[in-house]
Amino acid sequence: MAVSKAGVLSFILPVFLAGLVTRPLILEDYAKQLANHVQNANISVEVVSEKINQVAHSSDFKFVLVYGLAAVLIYLAVQLYKAVTEPLALYCDETKYTYLVDGPADGKSAEERVRDMKRCRKVGDVPPVYPNGWMSILMSSELKKKEHKFVSVAGKNLVVFRGESGRPYVVDAYCAHLGANLAIGGSVHGECIECPFHGWRYRGEDGKCVHIGYAEKVPDFVKIPTYQCCEVNHRIWLWHHAEGKEPDWQVPELEHLTNGKLQPVGFTVCELDSHNEDTPENGADVSHLDYLHGPRAFAGQAHFSDVSWEPHPTIKHVAELRMTNQHHELFFGLLKLPKNTFQIDQIGPCFAHFHMDSPMLGELQLVLTVTPIGPMRQRIVTTGYTRRGPISFYIGKRVLYEQFYQIWGDLPVWANKKYVRNPPFVKEDHLIAKHRRFFAQFYSENSPKYDPKEESMDW
Repeated sequence: MAVSKAGVLSFILPVFLAGLVTRPLILEDYAKQLANHVQNANISVEVVSEKINQVAHSSDFKFVLVYGLAAVLIYLAVQLYKAVTEPLALYCDETKYTYLVDGPADGKSAEERVRDMKRCRKVGDVPPVYPNGWMSILMSSELKKKEHKFVSVAGKNLVVFRGESGRPYVVDAYCAHLGANLAIGGSVHGECIECPFHGWRYRGEDGKCVHIGYAEKVPDFVKIPTYQCCEVNHRIWLWHHAEGKEPDWQVPELEHLTNGKLQPVGFTVCELDSHNEDTPENGADVSHLDYLHGPRAFAGQAHFSDVSWEPHPTIKHVAELRMTNQHHELFFGLLKLPKNTFQIDQIGPCFAHFHMDSPMLGELQLVLTVTPIGPMRQRIVTTGYTRRGPISFYIGKRVLYEQFYQIWGDLPVWANKKYVRNPPFVKEDHLIAKHRRFFAQFYSENSPKYDPKEESMDW
C-alpha cells in the first residue's frame, strides 16, 4: 500500500515536536529511521521545516499551547486547594494490607486465598471477646436528623437513630411484634423509630411502643430493649456491660474539639479479624516500636526513646503511654526535624486519645477507637484534629495518614497471630504483662467467650 506524504508528516511532526521539548537519547536512532522515511517519501528538509514553521506560528497552535499551560496551572491550583481544605477519608483494603494478597495465584482468586488463610488460622486461648466499657459506634457526621443506621456491636444487632431534636438513640434492631428489622426500611418520627412491616412505633428513650396505626389500643407491656448512649467528641458511643451494670465512668470531653479551637482533618477506617485486646496491648509492647514502626517513618528511620506505659495513679480505667520520636535528618543532614513527644491516653478498653503539641507541627489530637463488631472482628477508626489554618490542616492530614500507614504494619500481625496466654516473657517485656493485668478489669463473670465450634472466621 502506498504511503502518502500527508501520512508521513502526521507521523513525523508529533515525534519531532516532542523531541524539541524532551530530547531523549533514544530519539537519536529513531531520528535516523525517520530521515529514511522522509527520503523514501521524497520529502525535502525544506518542506518539513516550512510545515513546522507554519504550525508553530499558527493561531491554533498558540491556542493549544496556552490552553494546555492554563489547564496544568488550574489542575495544580485545584490540587493545592484540596490539600489544604479537603479532609482525609481512607478505608483500608483488608485483602491487600492485612493478608498481603495482591491478586489471584495458584488458580485461586484473591478472595479465595484470604478465605483459606482465615480458615486455617489458630486463634488460641483468647480472653473474652467483648470487654465492658464505652464503644464508638458511629461518627456524628454519619447520622443526620431523622436518619437511622444498622450496627452490629458486641454481639448485639442494633439500630441507631437521631430524633428530630438531634438526640441520638440506640435500641434493639428487631420489632417486638413479628421481628422485622427496624433499621431496614424503618423511619424516624419525632423521637421514635417506626417498623417498616406494620408501623409499630417505639420511643427511643425507653423503647416503649407508643403507636400502632391499625389498633385501638397499644398494649402497655410492649417494648424493645434500649441501650445507653452518648455523643461526645464528634462520636456516638454505646455503653456495654455483660452484667447489665450502669456506667461507672464517662467518655471524657476534649475541650478543644467541642469549642472549635481544633478543626477536623479527616478519618481513617480499618476492619480486620483480631481480638479486641490486641490493639491496645500494642501500646505497652515498646520493644516492637523501633523494629516494626521505625523503618516505616516517612522522614526516614525513626527511633523512639523515653517510652513509658503506666496505669493512671488515680483513674483505674485509664493508662498513659508517653514516648519521644527522636530527630530526623533530611537532605543529607542539611535539615533536622525536631523531636516530638507524644502522649497517648488509653481510656477503657476500646479507645485512646493521642495528643502532641510540637513547636513545628502545632497541636494535634487523634481519637482512635477499636470497636468489636464481631467476636473476633474489629473496626478501627481514627479521627484527626489540628489547629486552624491551611498549613496546619495539611500537616494534620499528613500526620493522620502516617498514623494510618503505621497501622498497616500491625494489621498482618494482629489478623494472623495466635494468642498465647502465658508467653515466655523476657525482662524487657514486663510492660506487656502489666497491660494484661490492667485490661483484665474490663472482663466480668458473664463476658462472652470465643467458641471456635460456633464461630466462623469467614466473615
